[in-house]
Amino acid sequence: LRVTTNDKPGILSKISNVFTEQGVNIVEANCRSTDGRASNVFQFTVGDLDKLKALMRGISKVDGVHEVERV
Repeated sequence: LRVTTNDKPGILSKISNVFTEQGVNIVEANCRSTDGRASNVFQFTVGDLDKLKALMRGISKVDGVHEVERV
């Protein structure tokens, strides 16, 4: 997933908590920030599409998240 967020303290922790709550293990993360925005790419494995959709919904509810997309 690519998650576009505000670049602010604690936002990665909040996103990581959503992965934990959904029982999904992050295999790799790449985070870059410029001009107050951050692009965060997460690699992980999920069992099915419903789990992925639930994860994406949960991440999109985090304050400061602008976009969540599959890549």
